[in-house]
Amino acid sequence: MTVASMLSLDDVGVACQSVEYKPGWTLRWGRDQDAYWLQWLYETIDSGTRAPRLARGRKWRISYHSTRSEVVWTAFKAALTNEEHECREFFRYAGAPIAMPHFDVDELAAFCVGATRDARTPPQ
Repeated sequence: MTVASMLSLDDVGVACQSVEYKPGWTLRWGRDQDAYWLQWLYETIDSGTRAPRLARGRKWRISYHSTRSEVVWTAFKAALTNEEHECREFFRYAGAPIAMPHFDVDELAAFCVGATRDARTPPQ
């Protein structure tokens, strides 16, 4: 594949099949209307029930004009982002999941607007 040629779904597949990560992690790929995509499926523990489950990371879009290197680095970024997501789900302070990625952004925004004290400022 030259830089000037368009990436095919087979090219994406060859790149994705060459990527390895943790046991239990599988990289899948496909195509939608205007781009290719890749997505990690991985075994994890549910942060609420503590039961094992299969998780699906978000789909990462890949332009038809991408290179094989961009596909591979997108898979790397997707793995990093999934690991951060897991960390946010399991991280607790005083028993509360303060970094939970599933919190509603509008509720977070309302809380932030109402928050009056910077944590670095001593209480009055």
